[in-house]
Amino acid sequence: MLKRFASVLVVAVLAGGFVAGCANNQKAVKGPEHSMSEPVAIKKAQAGSDAALTSAGVQVVNSDVEMNELGADLAALKPNFDEESVVILSLGEKNTGGYWVEITGVQQVGETLYVQGRANQPGENEIVTEAIEYPYAAVVIEKVEPASVIPDLDQVEGQSK
Repeated sequence: MLKRFASVLVVAVLAGGFVAGCANNQKAVKGPEHSMSEPVAIKKAQAGSDAALTSAGVQVVNSDVEMNELGADLAALKPNFDEESVVILSLGEKNTGGYWVEITGVQQVGETLYVQGRANQPGENEIVTEAIEYPYAAVVIEKVEPASVIPDLDQVEGQSK
């Protein structure tokens, strides 16, 4: 009977952890030494298309100088670079509309920043605009200076934003 109770208790604890993790809406990331990640709060977010963001990837901006060199129109975010960083996730140049990206979470494990999100491409039979687009998402977070930044994207297709 004690063995059965212990088994039920273990299952209940695991199920509770799973439900709590799902409610957080941020995926837990396993890092070095299998330590759990620390979620980083997203203070502000912005998404759209900006021709200055021609390369696909993720980057962290930590100063007005870096922001100006980037050339993207992210003024609406109004970061205070003494206390905040801007994380930008861009898809690069796309030949049609229907592409978008969003940042759903940011996690830190040691000096590594994991940027979680969803990237959409148009569906096979989707009607899209015929225009060059540069989809991106940007968020403001507490100041970080990571040694590496790793995107963790879920690819979706034919979804509207």
